[in-house]
Amino acid sequence: MASTVVYITDSKKIGKRPLPESFKNEWIPGAIIKSPDGKEFCKILRIEDSEEENTVIAKKQPITQSKTMLRLSKYEIETKANLISKLKDLELKTNTLVDDYNNTIALINEFADNIKQRQQDYYDERSDNWQESDRGMEYEDWKSEWESFEELDAIECPEFVDIEEFENLPDSMD
Repeated sequence: MASTVVYITDSKKIGKRPLPESFKNEWIPGAIIKSPDGKEFCKILRIEDSEEENTVIAKKQPITQSKTMLRLSKYEIETKANLISKLKDLELKTNTLVDDYNNTIALINEFADNIKQRQQDYYDERSDNWQESDRGMEYEDWKSEWESFEELDAIECPEFVDIEEFENLPDSMD
């Protein structure tokens, strides 16, 4: 899937360039990026995904940078907030995915145990003659394959960085 950045100003398309796939997950609405010529900054307005192409819509706008750097610009404050929000959202999604993964592991283990028990019950209900027959031996081999399956282990949720330190960094000297 191709990715592009479309630069707009006052609702007019003013530029377009390919976007490396590695950037797709790093760019979020509100983030500040440089224009293709490297002279201006742009603010990402939205990211549009389609089956053919991912498009990042970025609006050229002046971003003032204080010469004395006494405070973050409003765009830098927005970008900081957006990054914090994205990280917290990813942590929540990760926790949900780990829970879903572990629930599926539990279902797999329960399913395998159920099959093993049903196989054993079926085998035990058969006569000694059947168990010693070719069909009984084939069944025993099949049952042994299931019995050799070891339960799958659940995984732990990873530890996340403490974003609070970054979140509490002051936006200005005051």
